[in-house]
Amino acid sequence: MSKHKRGAPQRKPVQNALSPQQQSRFQQALALHQQGQLGQAKLIYEEILKAQPGHFDSLHLAGVIAYQTGELAQGVKLISEAIRRSPEQATPHSNLGLVLQQLGRLEEAVASFDNALLRKPDYAEAHNNRGIALKDLKRLEEAVASYDKALSVMPGYAQAYNNRGNAQKDLKRLDDALASYDQALSIKPDYAQAWNNRGNALSDLQRLDDALASYDKALSIKPDYAQAWSNRGTALLDLKRLDDALASYDKALSLEPDYAQAHYNRGNALLDLKRLDEALTAYDKALSIKPDYPQARNGRGIVLQELRRLEEALASYDKALTQQADYAQAHNNRGNVLLDLKRPDEALASCDLAPVYRTP
Repeated sequence: MSKHKRGAPQRKPVQNALSPQQQSRFQQALALHQQGQLGQAKLIYEEILKAQPGHFDSLHLAGVIAYQTGELAQGVKLISEAIRRSPEQATPHSNLGLVLQQLGRLEEAVASFDNALLRKPDYAEAHNNRGIALKDLKRLEEAVASYDKALSVMPGYAQAYNNRGNAQKDLKRLDDALASYDQALSIKPDYAQAWNNRGNALSDLQRLDDALASYDKALSIKPDYAQAWSNRGTALLDLKRLDDALASYDKALSLEPDYAQAHYNRGNALLDLKRLDEALTAYDKALSIKPDYPQARNGRGIVLQELRRLEEALASYDKALTQQADYAQAHNNRGNVLLDLKRPDEALASCDLAPVYRTP
């Protein structure tokens, strides 16, 4: 799995007329905010807003704290009110984009980043965060262009190189992605996420030993990086080092017990090891965490078919296909189990669908 990173919310205040005492309190709140003491800073912003409900900086920065503490609807409300009070400031438009992005309101997020960039065209963080929203919208070429713009403004922006690599990887431009990750790491050698993402690109290029080395580098920097442990396990699985793969997945799950993909991957290793009952348990655990997981339902179907629980296997494949109708492997597996059930006409129809949906 790939991971991107947003730029941190910007907190540069716009100075409004306050009494000397209020100004002192605001500066105290700002210092607390910058030190990460969010609860104390919030109380002071609220104190100022009680006396001056339209104070731009306190509205904006209280909205940033709401975003940082997961109160997303409140963040939208406060930052939007700050923008209404002072619409020409670029920073709150960008921060509103971050909150909307977190809420999954991606088109609105892009519009907010565009508003920020209309006011400040050289705003590298807004270009980067706009790229992330565009990538989430699957507008990958536009995302790459947005990261390129960020890098033209800030050539040493390691996060933008990493994020550009993620979009290029999704575009199957794997050599370009690898070059982007390498650029990020030339700037920030201890960038664990970029090492992990570099490993993913190398895995897709079937350079599995190099991928394994990249994951190991990520883990030397960040030993509690569950995603890198899981991805490392998949490289080991592809190398047929099944026991090592299983140990890597177990490490990921010791760090993040509700990591659905690691449970699924662990099921794949157990399936290859012919530990079928354990594999079924692993797939079921993945599905208990993430019910909309067609790959885990397909894997579960394979195990049930191996166990000759054919009707249950068919039901699992059917469920996978209700969740992802173009899942070629599930159509093919469904055909095989229908053949085992002596339903050859249905089996043929199901297998005929697999090439239609198979990725070239």
